[in-house]
Amino acid sequence: TIAAALTARELAGSPALRSPSRETSPTRGLRATASAPALQSQQQPAIEEEWSSGRRIAVAEGVPSPVPGAAGNRIRTTRYTPLTFLPKNLAEQFRRLFNFYWLLQCIIVLIPGMSPVMPYSTIGAFAFVLAVSCAKDAFEDVQRYRADQAVNKAAVEVLRPPRGGGDATFAEADSESLAVGDVVRVRRDGVLPADLVLLSTADPKGLCHLE
Repeated sequence: TIAAALTARELAGSPALRSPSRETSPTRGLRATASAPALQSQQQPAIEEEWSSGRRIAVAEGVPSPVPGAAGNRIRTTRYTPLTFLPKNLAEQFRRLFNFYWLLQCIIVLIPGMSPVMPYSTIGAFAFVLAVSCAKDAFEDVQRYRADQAVNKAAVEVLRPPRGGGDATFAEADSESLAVGDVVRVRRDGVLPADLVLLSTADPKGLCHLE
């Protein structure tokens, strides 16, 4: 079980700490396992870690994005938005040679005397095929959006400073709200919500196993 961890998402301009993309992240989505029960977190004040690049990262200060230019922890795998769906999807449809050919056919049948068939049959059939393809792409993108929301809204335990004095405590927050420098507690069999640097574990030997 990981008692606390330091997020190390993509730090802009810092080659030593730059992490892979979310899709190829080596730690995000893995599960932490340990043989001992979770330890109580030791309260510690905000500290600063100075990296070789000269950056200073504030740890456990509760300030969103303490490193200027650092990427957030929100993921987005959808291809479209409500405003860009129709133009972007139609552009992708007409990149296909088959659809582009039938688009030319529909234009030709609209020219008087160029085609012996009624234009409605050709245009109607082609429009039906495009509508089915658009509906399929929209359904798949909605599924991706729901999957993104499930990950972004997943609850994580983050060390937050006290508001009215006292010791810092772990509080629940959304995964998408994590910022570089947040101290995160991951319990046994929990999913790692970001790229993390291990600080301590509940194992007496300091071991942590990932699946």
